[in-house]
Amino acid sequence: MNRRALLWAAPALALAGAAAAQDHHGGSDSHGYSGLEPGDLGGPFTLRDTSGAVFTEANLRGAWTLLYFGYAACRSSCSAAIPTLADSVDLLQARRLPARAVFVDIDAAPEPIRMRSQASASHGHHGGHARAEEALTQMAAQFRTITFLTGSRAQLRQAKIAFRVRSNHVPARTDLGESGHSINHTSAIYVIDPAGAVVGYRLHNITPADLAAFVAAQAVS
Repeated sequence: MNRRALLWAAPALALAGAAAAQDHHGGSDSHGYSGLEPGDLGGPFTLRDTSGAVFTEANLRGAWTLLYFGYAACRSSCSAAIPTLADSVDLLQARRLPARAVFVDIDAAPEPIRMRSQASASHGHHGGHARAEEALTQMAAQFRTITFLTGSRAQLRQAKIAFRVRSNHVPARTDLGESGHSINHTSAIYVIDPAGAVVGYRLHNITPADLAAFVAAQAVS
């Protein structure tokens, strides 16, 4: 994620109660998320994990869940959030709290476009998204306590709406040496209780110790 993408983490600041966030032009913009309560977040969704198994909101129940929305090629907030998720789960399990982490990759492959004369659908960006899926599988192998999810554009849109996640694709800026697009996105870690309810959220740059302590406090409250 480039500088412009990192600044898109601002909606998470609004989620956390900041009065306003700075957009990439330096202006004030809360992106409409100011004042949301944890109870306003969450809802039905259907995605799939890297093995192809269906994963819905029902799978969030039964343990404390740390949920994050990002994308495999991100090199900024996501690369900080993923190890934090894994380390936090380790700390929570050491406290004998059932815990897991879930990462939703929001960089969906383009929907196939069917022409009336075509028997099969095709699009021109398959190679790039195939590499993204491969990167997701590699991350799943590296971080085994994290469940990595993806889905179609429609499925991801439903999940993002449920958790008030905002995202925006940014074309590669070749003048800065970028070779691929980036995604500006909300950068919040959602804390979900064993009943499947969102009880809080924290920014991606929280330390694993602080995140685990926050979850543990929710568990005894």
